[in-house]
Amino acid sequence: MSRLAGSASVWGRVANAFCWLVALGLTSIAIWSAWDDGGGYLITQAVVAFALLGLVPVGLLSWWGRRNEQAATDDFSGAGSFSKSGQRSRRGLRIPLPVTLAMLVWLFALFQCCSLPWWALDLMSAGSAEAWRGIPETLVMEAGAAKLDVAGNLAQRSGASISVAPTFTRNALSVPAFFGIACWLGAMCVSRPRCVRLVILGTALAGGVFSFFGLADSLRLARDSEVELRQRLIISPVGAHDPFGPFVNNNTGAGYLNLSLGCALGGLAMIAGRTGWSSAGRKRRHLIQWINDWRAVAVVLLVTLLAAGVLGSQSRGGALGMLAGFGVLGLTKLKRGAIVNQILLGTVVVAVAWFLLSGLGIQDRTEQRLQTLTDGNALNDPRLRHWQDGLRAAWHYLWMGSGLGSYRFAYLPYQQSSGHPWFVNADGMHVEWLVEGGVWLWALLVTGLVSFIRVLRRQMLPNAFVSPSRATDVAALTTTMTFILPATLVTQSFDFGILQPPLLLTVAVLCGALVGIDGEVGGRISEARSEAGDDDALEMGTGNDAAESVRGGFRRIRLREGREFWRIPLRGASWLVGAAALVVLSVGLYWAALDLRDSAVVQRASLMHDRYLKYNASDLPDFEVAIEDVQTVLRRSPRHSEAHLVLAQLMIAQQRRLGAIYLIETEQVAAKDATRWVSPRNVRRAYHRFGQPTGVAIESLILPTQDVNVWLQAREHAMAALMLCPLDDRARIMLLELDMVHPQASASSQVLLEQAATLRCRNAETLRQLERLAAVYPGGDTIQWIQDVRRRLESEK
Repeated sequence: MSRLAGSASVWGRVANAFCWLVALGLTSIAIWSAWDDGGGYLITQAVVAFALLGLVPVGLLSWWGRRNEQAATDDFSGAGSFSKSGQRSRRGLRIPLPVTLAMLVWLFALFQCCSLPWWALDLMSAGSAEAWRGIPETLVMEAGAAKLDVAGNLAQRSGASISVAPTFTRNALSVPAFFGIACWLGAMCVSRPRCVRLVILGTALAGGVFSFFGLADSLRLARDSEVELRQRLIISPVGAHDPFGPFVNNNTGAGYLNLSLGCALGGLAMIAGRTGWSSAGRKRRHLIQWINDWRAVAVVLLVTLLAAGVLGSQSRGGALGMLAGFGVLGLTKLKRGAIVNQILLGTVVVAVAWFLLSGLGIQDRTEQRLQTLTDGNALNDPRLRHWQDGLRAAWHYLWMGSGLGSYRFAYLPYQQSSGHPWFVNADGMHVEWLVEGGVWLWALLVTGLVSFIRVLRRQMLPNAFVSPSRATDVAALTTTMTFILPATLVTQSFDFGILQPPLLLTVAVLCGALVGIDGEVGGRISEARSEAGDDDALEMGTGNDAAESVRGGFRRIRLREGREFWRIPLRGASWLVGAAALVVLSVGLYWAALDLRDSAVVQRASLMHDRYLKYNASDLPDFEVAIEDVQTVLRRSPRHSEAHLVLAQLMIAQQRRLGAIYLIETEQVAAKDATRWVSPRNVRRAYHRFGQPTGVAIESLILPTQDVNVWLQAREHAMAALMLCPLDDRARIMLLELDMVHPQASASSQVLLEQAATLRCRNAETLRQLERLAAVYPGGDTIQWIQDVRRRLESEK
């Protein structure tokens, strides 16, 4: 007996150690990704993917330790043979419902990247079929003549994928993989005692640090007009348009601070449960004891600092989300008779936060920003006008969407109301996910949200199967999620931060922890009823029915043979489903890590190219290393559309540099004039005006240090980029700039001009650029049509 007890104790300590490692790892990964510019760069997401992969074996070891601990406990208690239900009470590899839904999202998104016949594509996503058919036939023939592998399906007209940007969809596969793995680890490990406190307190403290230094940087940005002083920011990214804290985007920063604020409120509930302040009785005496507790005072100050950070970030969506979180949290406490305490706490927090902003001198700016919510100016927000175009596009991709991650291209053909910016995201996840995923994605999201709300409500009720020490963790977690859920729904209606690792991992881990606790409680209820022989209650699934019917893994099907009933256990099938879901998500996470690694290399090269756009051509750096890096990516992923486009841009930039250096070294022109002479548009103008009519080849129009074969290769890569991403206007413009590399290259120029003008019909500067290209070739009606589009746009403004 002592040996069995010692075995259970050892396995329990092993399981707890692994759970602590996982909880610490998840918290550290989320905080680090927030620190690294808010997780907005692909290299950060790639590191997060590999780090999560490293935690999966640790999570499996913790599950194995818990399973052996439970087995040893059952053997020690004498329940190791069989219980009344005929089933040994050992844990299977239980997969929470949110993890299963994440797996389904990943599988559907993977299906969006598969090539389908045209008849199926027309039924599932008419907008996608129209986009793929829009590639000019002459360009497809040119790509086929150049023997480009990517033109195979289009040349044969055999079909295309649902996604209009498969490369970006493959990158977006990381989102469901991140959520599923983090949620499973949260359910398996973070739901353990004390691990919840580590995640909640760690997230709250990290948010407090970001809020403090973010307010300090906001003060400097507001007061210091000198460029040198604005460069001396503490943690905010220098040069970002509207940063807050380490986040490039203030809305994403406010979203993370709301998560931290919810965790801080959960910590407050944890302290209140320990001190007994929330219990019934003489609450005034408990309140005085609670105020004298330095931990409670510190958490209240942390809540105040976080609230000040949300307001000071100038994010209207963040402020509305915070109010929604406080409102829903107050309504849930109303049923418990603690509404006065909630109102008092909320009033004190908001008042002190506002006083803090006043002391920093940014109260007026914050007040002016928030007043736009009530004075009617909020209706002029470009996002609201853009949502009309997004919903219009959603109708064309209704059933299966345009592909996860493809929003930046999917909405372009349907613009009528948007402003001039290129909306990489819809700044409203309800619109973005409807366009990218269609009906199926919304159905899965609503299913997951409703099921989680049921779990949250169930855990908010008193339960005799939860120990008093465990009840403190449950109260902290339910308080946290009661605030976070409405706050996140509101903030992400005006932002896209949930796609970034800091917000995504934090939400996934906390959701998984709560679902894991719900499963544990449900398992205890099921075992108690089974041992009591309460067959009627067990079959009806009363109480914690989700744990019995879904996660319990044991459902009885009765087959009558005379007077006997045979019970068929389904635990094996449940175990297989759970293992399959975990394997699918792990494989998906590995693939996502590889894709993100390649895309990070391409993004780094693209940022390097864009950084020198306004430099003289002779001052450009040597792009040879960047070109080799992108070529390496294409050898691994030949269908990477962004790699093809960036490689074409780098090749032309390198040719410009070589030509400009030659002109300066031979003292033919000055540096500024050299930049104009080596521009591809200048070469194109010379070819169409003088070379083509007289039969002069392109070789005679480029400089000795330049190579016409590189220009041809650049055009081929631009063609490949368009064949792999049919709604990319950047590839079209580049093909237009290089339509002079050989005589047949200009056959599709007129169609490309019209399509590019349609895709960017809301950007006057791009339309002027297309006008200049059309004025050189083909001219005529094309330039007149583009001018009419631009004039209509300018008349609206």
